[in-house]
Amino acid sequence: MAWAILALLALDRATGDHRYRDGAVRIGGWIKQWRSKRGRGGFTGGTFAHEPAPVVEAWKSTEHNADLAAAFAGLAQATGDKTWLVEARAAQSFMRAMWRPKCGCFAVGTTEDGKTRNLYLALDAQTWPLLAIPGAATRYKAAMAQSKLRDGDGFAYSEAKEGLWTEGTAQVALLLELSGHNDEAAGFMKAIDAMRAHDGSYYAANTRELPTGFMLETDPTQPRQYFHIAHLAAVAWVAIAKRRYNRFTGTNALPKAH
Repeated sequence: MAWAILALLALDRATGDHRYRDGAVRIGGWIKQWRSKRGRGGFTGGTFAHEPAPVVEAWKSTEHNADLAAAFAGLAQATGDKTWLVEARAAQSFMRAMWRPKCGCFAVGTTEDGKTRNLYLALDAQTWPLLAIPGAATRYKAAMAQSKLRDGDGFAYSEAKEGLWTEGTAQVALLLELSGHNDEAAGFMKAIDAMRAHDGSYYAANTRELPTGFMLETDPTQPRQYFHIAHLAAVAWVAIAKRRYNRFTGTNALPKAH
């Protein structure tokens, strides 16, 4: 939902057709109901399964809250309605509460109770807050390139390792580029170029099966995985990294500290 808001706001800026902005506002209004008062606040995972009785999720995700902070800030800017910043600050506050100074990393979020921190280490929970939250790339600099998640010439999805995750490695490369670490970013982009297929697409991973460390909700006995197949998200993030474009801000820069 947060990414849909960011996409609609981008279309609003590009076309001047405010129906896109209005659609983003409706989505933002729907998301408000998932703001939590438990633990460190923030927003829960929404729902899973089908109407009319979907399962309400109580867990919270650092990555999701980073996305939502950017989306709500974008709504405030696009509409001039500063009340959206209340929601943005709630998401940011949760993200800050997930920081682990001794580790130099963010917890992935909470467990099912919505309060206990889940200390599992996942790549997007490290990179996305820095791309999305004003000042985070300076305040949480240690999260920028997690050595614990390095795998070969790039980065794995999580501490489960076992291969290079193309879109995640592109996210790190983008973050490094926007932070002025061009040579380091270029090395990761070279590794990503090796993931390009003959038809111009990009493989999701360089191994047959890349574990995420999470299990499928539809079948808790089976792990969530990426595979060595062409993947739209991989293509999209490679394109974003090559253009040095920050989707969270709609600019070629990190969000500025207030």
